[in-house]
Amino acid sequence: MCEHEKQVLVTGAGGFIGSHLVRLLCDRGYRVFALDDLSTGYPERIDDRAAFAEGSCGDRNLLAKLLQGVHTVFHLAASSTVTNSLVNPKSYFDNNFMQSITLLEAMRVAGTKNIVYASTAASYDGTKRKPISESDSLGPINPY
Repeated sequence: MCEHEKQVLVTGAGGFIGSHLVRLLCDRGYRVFALDDLSTGYPERIDDRAAFAEGSCGDRNLLAKLLQGVHTVFHLAASSTVTNSLVNPKSYFDNNFMQSITLLEAMRVAGTKNIVYASTAASYDGTKRKPISESDSLGPINPY
């Protein structure tokens, strides 16, 4: 693996899953850039070996800096409380959809071609069968 392939960006790095992923990637020798707006994440969860940036996936200038030389983005940043999504659906749309579009555009400009996107089982119509499979039909029932 060449040096360029060893650089990754993890969004939502201060969350539960993001912080564990950052640690795993650091343990495996990757140079990790960790991004979190700290709205629900915690900076003390982020491994000290990672380069941490506090900010948003909607910040084009910050993304341009962070994506230089990055091979893969692990996109975990999202607002995730179902009840809050029902109260303020526009906020969830802006954060979870529009900021993801901004991230994808910044990746295109930077030449970063790989993304691992963590979604939710709530995207599927989970009433049909358990366990849910990725090939099941979509049927979200809330803005989250």
